[in-house]
Amino acid sequence: NIKVKETVLLEKDWEIKQIDPAQNIDPAAFTNTDGWLGAAKFPAQVHDILYEHKKIPEEWLVGWCRDVIWTDDYDWLYRCVFSGRVGAAARLVFKGLDTAADIYLNGEKIACHDDFYLSESIDVPSLKEQNSLIIHFHSVKGLLAGMELKEEWKGKVDKGKLIRKPMHDYPPANSAGGSEYQGSVPHFTPIGIYRDVLVVYPDEAEIAETDLRALLHENGTGSVSLKADIKGGADELKLRVLDETGKEYSASVKCDAAKSGAVSINIDIEKPLLWWPRGMGAQSLYDAEITLYKNNRPCDCIKKRIGFRRIENPSSMEFLVNGKRVRLWGGSMDPLQGYTHCWQPDRARRLFTMVENANMN
Repeated sequence: NIKVKETVLLEKDWEIKQIDPAQNIDPAAFTNTDGWLGAAKFPAQVHDILYEHKKIPEEWLVGWCRDVIWTDDYDWLYRCVFSGRVGAAARLVFKGLDTAADIYLNGEKIACHDDFYLSESIDVPSLKEQNSLIIHFHSVKGLLAGMELKEEWKGKVDKGKLIRKPMHDYPPANSAGGSEYQGSVPHFTPIGIYRDVLVVYPDEAEIAETDLRALLHENGTGSVSLKADIKGGADELKLRVLDETGKEYSASVKCDAAKSGAVSINIDIEKPLLWWPRGMGAQSLYDAEITLYKNNRPCDCIKKRIGFRRIENPSSMEFLVNGKRVRLWGGSMDPLQGYTHCWQPDRARRLFTMVENANMN
């Protein structure tokens, strides 16, 4: 009896707490309410929550960064309690952890994470009706203090490169007295959860990974290519592509019902609607739906948006888009807010309005 894979977003009842740096913790020691600060919205990094609780001053104040540097001297805990299907196998997915963290579920350490850029996916054999999740983030300042650069790297490589974390996140070397202005490069180090935390209940078969590409060929035709890794035996994988007018293109491929494996699908599109830079035409996009079937019922589905464009660079600073020469005007995009990596849609919209008014394309 196959059902479409269920994903539950853990976005409520998160709290944080500062603790002295420690290599390990006993989760049982942190079941009380003392010192915990709740997150009104989630995901949220430590400084988002401190700011919300007025534990750090308003960001626009002169000397703001100097008054926040103390946060680098502590480890930080996140915790939440969530409901689960009793006895069900599940997967915990952490889309973005910043950066070095130990993950505890129901009192047991289940994973260690050490890469800002990669998500963490952990298979859990069995859940309880109520489950306790604690994440112990280690002070980056403390970690770096215990690391040594190789001799041949000294004077050539910034020590922050020893940890997989953006270089924006480290105070500049010449900022001994702190900064008067926060900006995109803070003078302290962001830490915490900056993307979604999910509980996934997989079915007998699922789509483990996809590589979906929209290709625009020199003769003006297009094609959509899909490579997918299937986990568990399934019967069929189907790809549907819809343009903005509702016109549909589809194709499917048989899977091996007895085992996991990789499959490919290709769909030709005779006259694709094109994506153009601003000022040259529309930014047409297509909806793509990838569905996995077993016993004639869907058991997993992924939806994406794709667009057709071909960019060529025949010589230095010369660009052709969809066969037409265009001069590109753009800028470097720094973090929207230096103290957090959580996406801020309102700030982003304001920024892109200014970008448009500056005639960037």
